[in-house]
Amino acid sequence: MHSIEWKEEFSIGNNEIDSQHKRLISLLNELLEAENLHVRSNVISKALYKLIDYANEHFSMEEKFMIEIDFPRLQEHKKEHYYFKKMATQFCMETVDRQKDVPHEIITFLAEWTVSHVMYSDQEIKRFLAEVKV
Repeated sequence: MHSIEWKEEFSIGNNEIDSQHKRLISLLNELLEAENLHVRSNVISKALYKLIDYANEHFSMEEKFMIEIDFPRLQEHKKEHYYFKKMATQFCMETVDRQKDVPHEIITFLAEWTVSHVMYSDQEIKRFLAEVKV
């Protein structure tokens, strides 16, 4: 999988959240660059931990923002965040238990989920903000 570049269409128009999304993409790129390393390597472990830890921090801040703006799809959005956390944790546990030998599946899931979530679900926040300002 190739590295992910920030595109303006990822922006939701909130500087703090956009900055957090850029950081998530940067952390994903660290994983993508390390993908060919052995799954038990320190580089993979540290990159996964940093990404998951930062994603949890970001989700918390994003959900707080959605509460502040009275975003109507908050519960659905929280379920998507929960799914990411659940799957990421499951992948990490399977890797530790050696049920998964290659990080490719983990990295692909994390990258595809993040890009899809930012491009579609988070864009609902942007559309909602545009409607509220009208």
